[in-house]
Amino acid sequence: MAGNRIVILVVSLVTCLALQSCRDRRASSPASDANALTIAPGAGMGPVRFGAPKETVIAALGKPESTDAGGLALMYPSRGFTVCVHPRAGFFSVSCYTRKAAPPDLLVCDFAGKTSAGIGMGASRSQIIAAYGKADNETSTSGQVELYYATTGMRFVLLNDQLIQLMMERPPKPK
Repeated sequence: MAGNRIVILVVSLVTCLALQSCRDRRASSPASDANALTIAPGAGMGPVRFGAPKETVIAALGKPESTDAGGLALMYPSRGFTVCVHPRAGFFSVSCYTRKAAPPDLLVCDFAGKTSAGIGMGASRSQIIAAYGKADNETSTSGQVELYYATTGMRFVLLNDQLIQLMMERPPKPK
């Protein structure tokens, strides 16, 4: 449980850093069409699979627009996502977001991809539940609703019944 909280904290921090460093430009990348980036629950994003080393992630997604101080987070704010890559464990989380997830004074482009079940930014709670079933945990704070699916490591954050942020971490290994 504490490990999940740490990952959530890291992903949230990374997302904040990504939103702060946003520029209104597109990264040159092999996967420049964000629509091609499908979030595959439990597997990864687009051509990048969980556990992939940093070099593989960059080769597939292109050079990040910015990184955090330690290089853990690869930020692509003009494409609406940030990925985290551990030096030994490889790619372990992704956060996809919209302008509505950012403070109003920051320029952020909406993530244009979708999950393999067709869930994209702007989806409703009922659409997410129709695609993934009842959430393992549902919380509501400050007008936002978060749906968490433990087996896939996915978190959906909604505001006014519209998906504004999707986070996915590498799911825990089966015991």
